[in-house]
Amino acid sequence: MIGPLPTPQVVVAIATYRRPGQLQDLVTALARQTHPANDFEVVIADDGSGDSTPRVVQEIAATAPIRVRGLFFDDNQGPGRCRNAAWRSSVAQIVAFTDDDCLPRPEWLEQLVAGITSGEGEIVQGRTVPRPDQMHRAGPWSRTVRVERATGHFQACNIAYTRATLEAVDGFDEAWGTGAGEDLDLALRAMATGAVPCFREEAVVEHEITESSYLAYLRDRRRWRTLVRLVRRHPETRALYWRPYVWRRTHARTAVVATALVAAGTLRNWLPAVLIAMATGAYLIRSRGRDQPFTERLAWPVLRLVADGYELLIFVAASIRQRTLLL
Repeated sequence: MIGPLPTPQVVVAIATYRRPGQLQDLVTALARQTHPANDFEVVIADDGSGDSTPRVVQEIAATAPIRVRGLFFDDNQGPGRCRNAAWRSSVAQIVAFTDDDCLPRPEWLEQLVAGITSGEGEIVQGRTVPRPDQMHRAGPWSRTVRVERATGHFQACNIAYTRATLEAVDGFDEAWGTGAGEDLDLALRAMATGAVPCFREEAVVEHEITESSYLAYLRDRRRWRTLVRLVRRHPETRALYWRPYVWRRTHARTAVVATALVAAGTLRNWLPAVLIAMATGAYLIRSRGRDQPFTERLAWPVLRLVADGYELLIFVAASIRQRTLLL
């Protein structure tokens, strides 16, 4: 008779939302870890996907060669709640986080754990690279994550904490919702209690590259509005952006262009159209050597301006709501 398995010292906590087709590949990658299989478990928490995700997780848990458990919520409230539920459901003393659109390389978990057990820090971040097999998906509107060094953002797709550190700050702020920045908020609160961060470039996850879709890119802009809340709570994060009060350089450029067009329109109602045509023509001349269809080059300046303008308006509204300026 086989006795009970030893209590795992590490838990891999994963929040998932409407990506059932990617979970098997993720668990397969975790099953290939060089870290001893009997020393870690995987907990996948479904954030109210409302699709086949619960069934897929249960099937994986029943057939995987490593320990996998599922947690299921009826509504969608963001990854913070799921990540908290995952690590709290375990007694492991080390918590590693990755996402459902990532594939950890075999040494990933071993390297994260070594960063903690060797005393380097209580927060260990690894390197994140775009999936090499999906480079054909890369385009102007595609999305992925690349973290080659410690940047101060502490992305949750590749990071580990000691359990004591998470307990000291009560984990992720679950009121954050589905917006961006909850992982940096957690790291800053943890470091405020004395937790030391470190970076291990040998701990690598490969991040999915989404297809290049303009509409999907526009929809994704709204989740960045919570960066204004992050700045209000942690003013020091302004140093991470292009300028203390401007998130991205393109926001400043868009504001200047919009002001110029409005000013031109007050002089002559046809003048803004002429300026846009002149700018587009100049761009076409500069980009004529690029391997890009003419129609795409023709549309690019306008599409870029619309996307940045929409994003800028989102930040303006968030700044008003939070009473904190970040454009």
